[in-house]
Amino acid sequence: MDKLYLKGNYVIGEIGGDLYEFSIYYTRYHETATAVTINDFFGTSLVIQIASVGSVYDEAGTTAYTLATLLTFLRSNTGFKSPPGGSGGVSDGDKGDITVSGGGTIWTIDNLAVTNPKINDVDGSKVTQSASYRLVTDTEKATWNGKLDPNTPITGATKTKITYDSDGLVTAGADATTADITDSTNKRYVTDADLVTLSNTSGTNTGDQSSIVGITGTKAQFDTSCTDGNFLYVGDVIGLTDGDKGDITVSSSGTVWNIDAATIGTTELSATGTPSATTFLRGDNTWATPTATDPSGWTTIVKSANQDVTNSTTPTDDTSLQFSVVAGGHYMLEIIATVSGNDTTGDYRFILNVSAGTMKGKGSCIALNAASSIAATIVTAAAAASTTNITIGAPTADLDDIQCIQILYSFTASSNGTFRYQFSNSTAGAGRISRTWKGSILQYKRID
Repeated sequence: MDKLYLKGNYVIGEIGGDLYEFSIYYTRYHETATAVTINDFFGTSLVIQIASVGSVYDEAGTTAYTLATLLTFLRSNTGFKSPPGGSGGVSDGDKGDITVSGGGTIWTIDNLAVTNPKINDVDGSKVTQSASYRLVTDTEKATWNGKLDPNTPITGATKTKITYDSDGLVTAGADATTADITDSTNKRYVTDADLVTLSNTSGTNTGDQSSIVGITGTKAQFDTSCTDGNFLYVGDVIGLTDGDKGDITVSSSGTVWNIDAATIGTTELSATGTPSATTFLRGDNTWATPTATDPSGWTTIVKSANQDVTNSTTPTDDTSLQFSVVAGGHYMLEIIATVSGNDTTGDYRFILNVSAGTMKGKGSCIALNAASSIAATIVTAAAAASTTNITIGAPTADLDDIQCIQILYSFTASSNGTFRYQFSNSTAGAGRISRTWKGSILQYKRID
């Protein structure tokens, strides 16, 4: 299309120098995004390709129209127009799927004319739903497809026993019996015979006992009911036959029971301690070792094991030779000890000591000196807790070269405490040993 001229109710198109005139008054106009079609009343069509229109002019051919102006002109001047005299462009009547009426101005689609093949991609939002016809979503469809089908109908009733399938749907119902209920502790079912037995446990005599009425009766009545012996009542004496019953001998028709001599041994007693051939049972129900009583009142202590002091001048308690004293108590003692040393310089010395307070006393010590002669040493009184250290004087440097010392001593204690025999090196040195031997003896007595 080279040019378009707009003149009154006419459109004149110039194509290759030729002019084509269309009466707009008698035409139908159709517009798409790319073209405009003008159908003449007499059946001639003019298709105007919008992209191919070069220029649009008015009747004089001087004023240029824009494409928008062309479309506005056509929209306002075309359409179904009635020709002079009022006759329609299409005659009334059935045109197939469409019926024309109103002198060609009313076109009506026949009922049921639009079939499924003539419908293409109708949007669901444009479909009118009703109570009988609804649109469903894929989710709703999947949910309905997952619904369980009902079982075969059963007779409706109220029952205590139900049967259901693997889907949990009830398939049957019945009345439950005791056989359907699981037995458990404290929930039991009894037979008719059990029920009769239970009814007879009311506490009232039913009359089937011949000599006992209820729960009372005489001894004779009870004995009559007991066919294999007699009842033993409170206060009755058991009628044992006379004779040796083991540790007990029964006599006088079962009334005298005597424990046999030498029957009770250590296994029958519940005393504390360890029974043996050298122990005896004390009055406080304990086993003890007899202690010989010295007629003169001495108490004797015997040392049970050797004891050494090595490289030390610190007085060390003898683990055996000691005893308790009381304040104001007067005591006399004698110690006979076997001692030795492995070094003449280390020697052996002893001291008499109390653990608390002081002691007043005097005594003597008889021992061998280094020249192997008898030496008598007087133990002086002590104002402190201990006597003066006494060095014996080992004759040779040999632990097996033993010697005996004798100590006689009397004293008064100022406080409650423990009297202790102590010993040590006279002069400390590496490897120097002073020993008090097993078997050494301390005997003492209180004299007030």
